[in-house]
Amino acid sequence: MAIIFLEGMSPMSKLPNIVKQFFSDLQQVVLMEEHTNKAIKDDYLQNYFGSLAKYHPDLLLLFSPKGKILSQNKTNLYHLIGYKTIEEINIKKIIPRDSYRLLREAFRKALNREHIQHDVAIWNKQQEIINLSISFIPVLKDKHDLVGVCIIVRNLTTYKNVYAERKKLEHALENTSDSYQSMIDHLHIGIWKTELSTGKVMYVSKGMEEIFSIPRETMYQNFHIWEKMIHPDDEEIVQSRLKELYKGNIVQHRYRIISGDGTLKWVTDEAIPYYNKKGELTHLFGMIKDITLDIETQEQLTYLANYDALTNLPNHRNLRNKLIHLCEYSNHFAVLCIHIDDFQQLNHALGYKLGDKLLIYTAKQLKKILPEKGYLARTSSHTFLITLQNYSTKKTVHTFAEDIINLFEHPITINEYNFHINISIGISFFPEDGDNKEHF
Repeated sequence: MAIIFLEGMSPMSKLPNIVKQFFSDLQQVVLMEEHTNKAIKDDYLQNYFGSLAKYHPDLLLLFSPKGKILSQNKTNLYHLIGYKTIEEINIKKIIPRDSYRLLREAFRKALNREHIQHDVAIWNKQQEIINLSISFIPVLKDKHDLVGVCIIVRNLTTYKNVYAERKKLEHALENTSDSYQSMIDHLHIGIWKTELSTGKVMYVSKGMEEIFSIPRETMYQNFHIWEKMIHPDDEEIVQSRLKELYKGNIVQHRYRIISGDGTLKWVTDEAIPYYNKKGELTHLFGMIKDITLDIETQEQLTYLANYDALTNLPNHRNLRNKLIHLCEYSNHFAVLCIHIDDFQQLNHALGYKLGDKLLIYTAKQLKKILPEKGYLARTSSHTFLITLQNYSTKKTVHTFAEDIINLFEHPITINEYNFHINISIGISFFPEDGDNKEHF
């Protein structure tokens, strides 16, 4: 709330009357939404008050040096004090004696070209205390002539309540922010945010530190250090995705890194561009997750689905895919089906552990004799299969089968048991024994 006094300096002997006039006009101003009955004749005052009152949030009043109200901005206090009509209000009832004296003295000092401010308490209609900050500002023309007094009245009660609520909100937001940050820091993911124009790192979560095995402080100082940790085989694809990100496109990709402790890791990276209200690309957000365990689990599942866990040879599913491929893309090939005779009886007599060792031994022996481009699989409990592509004649394949039988002509020893293995081999040729994958 601001108040201004005009029209030349009155003699000090007239001050009591001026103050009386001031409080009389102030009583009416409190209830008026806008004072329009008085005109500001002085151009300087009109410009002064107009520029000051246009956007000022507090009550602004302009008084003449004689205590006459000249103008007021649109702010009012009637809603604050609870009175609706001038007849109801008594300035001495709403302003305590001490506050009244302070304001009277402040007005006198303002007429004497002093800038005065007081915090005072008044009572509203419900006899509740309202705290106000009242400033008296002498308006000087050409730095010397007193042409008015501007009074600014600020409702400290509202400000204090707003301030208190703001503090509560800020505290709540801080707690919320702390809670979210604490939650994010306990997640096994990395969150980051950068400012595009400056490259400044705005935020790096604890997860980034865990994934890349380097301190967060290092990333704050040089965020691009992570680019040096990308696996050489993945650098090209990552750089191409980054170019898309800088163009404003959302990017999702998966690649390998070599972390600060030398560990090879798989990560999935999702980056999102942020646009301000003007449609300008200003920031980049991202989330990185360590998926090494997922990849290893998937690879293990894929391996178990296609390879025999005991001998680590391709299994029946793998063999089927191999035969389909050969039927479609090879002119000829041979398949040797190798069967361990009487294996079930041996397995029951000596136990499954010894039977497993026998299968492992057989797989190793067959690997030793396998040609460079040959393929070896275990298709059932005691059956192995070999495919051959690079052979000149069928006799070559038959000779290879005889070599396999000769591998097992001597007795073997497993767990102090000596026994002899009998091997049976069947041979098929493509396309002679079947010219498509179904028949073959």
